[in-house]
Amino acid sequence: MDEDVLERLMFLKASCVLWLCGAGLLSQGIPCKAETAPLLASAPAGQSRTTRRPDPQAQLLDYYRRYPDRYILVSNQTWKYDFVVRAAVHSFTLRNTAGVGYCDIEVSFAYQASSGKTLQTQVVKVQGILEALRTLDMRRVKVKGAPDSSESVLVSVVRATVCR
Repeated sequence: MDEDVLERLMFLKASCVLWLCGAGLLSQGIPCKAETAPLLASAPAGQSRTTRRPDPQAQLLDYYRRYPDRYILVSNQTWKYDFVVRAAVHSFTLRNTAGVGYCDIEVSFAYQASSGKTLQTQVVKVQGILEALRTLDMRRVKVKGAPDSSESVLVSVVRATVCR
């Protein structure tokens, strides 16, 4: 066979393979478009497909509900271990930076060894209502069963409910 003829046959074979691959891809794409077409057609005429922005006040209230630990800050923290009653006695201040009041506040006490390893964590529900943009001084909060070998304590807010 002539070299020119061989080149033409190879070109035809290659173009046939490419054409078949393209047809296969095209046939796979047709069901996808057929499934999405009714969704686009179901939008009422004259309505734009823009998303509504949530109300900023509602969004802020949602944040206050979902993330109270970001709005209730712990400061002025002191503690000591009472060997007589075998409990840690804590004093601290809760400061509310939110525009809403909180109640049913739960505080976590993570007792740590001198190496920084957490020995034990306890969650305690504190009494009182923390009004919006106010502080609440917590005095003599007893935590029974705290490890007496603790060197430090990390105090953080775990949960709280927005009060109305």
